[in-house]
Amino acid sequence: MRLTAPQLNRATLDRQMLLHRESLDVVDAVRRIVALQAQEAASP
Repeated sequence: MRLTAPQLNRATLDRQMLLHRESLDVVDAVRRIVALQAQEAASP
């Protein structure tokens, strides 16, 4: 499955909880964001 640049952008924004309001408490939201940051690949 290939994603276009706009699709990838929207998916990333959604995972970062930036597209719509989420009903999470602060601790769960921070855990989710920290987990996403941990997934970022290192620079070559």
